[in-house]
Amino acid sequence: MGRGAAWLAGLVALGVAGTPVLAAPSADDATFVSAFEAACLEDRTGLPGARSVVEAAGWSSAVPDDDPELAALIGFSNAAANDIKMNNGEFDFAVYRKPFDGRTRYLILSDALIGYGPDRENILGCYLYDFDAATAPDPAAVSGLTGAEPTASQVDADVSSWQWNRPGKFPGAMDIYLTYVPDESQYKTQYGFSGLVLQLNTAIPNPTAIPGTEGGGG
Repeated sequence: MGRGAAWLAGLVALGVAGTPVLAAPSADDATFVSAFEAACLEDRTGLPGARSVVEAAGWSSAVPDDDPELAALIGFSNAAANDIKMNNGEFDFAVYRKPFDGRTRYLILSDALIGYGPDRENILGCYLYDFDAATAPDPAAVSGLTGAEPTASQVDADVSSWQWNRPGKFPGAMDIYLTYVPDESQYKTQYGFSGLVLQLNTAIPNPTAIPGTEGGGG
């Protein structure tokens, strides 16, 4: 698997483990999930529509110098773009920032065309980050949004992560991940950040075929 495909598969490999009993979602959790809903679920038809939604909601363009952890993530995005383009695909992304209650959150939108012929896929990604988060979130806030319990989870000293695979409430959605990486986690360098991310990947119907490969396999 190339770096681009791995990046699109998600920043965290999820296992199945017991999920601890948690209290009702905090105000921070609820605010974070509401911001994700407004930015990532309003328009999932393609990158232009998604960008219009977040810009209308007051998100402004971000650059690597805004935050060292953001710079690391943009580096991952650039590596994914190069990898996908070298394999006859297309990749584009946009990065945004917005203040919430005195701290800045970041948003990355991505649009990837990968594969060949009938196996060609168009995947729209939306990733909301809070690098300042210092405690694991309550997945109940996302369960309330999706109307379903997580389909997989991993909760240990190095990562707390939950997956909602193909949530039926959102047609075309491949998966939603909620992931918290503590500052002392062994995975911090690998993922390029610590804190919280809530991400969604959506399969866009009828991706553009590479000319001459319409009848070919992958």
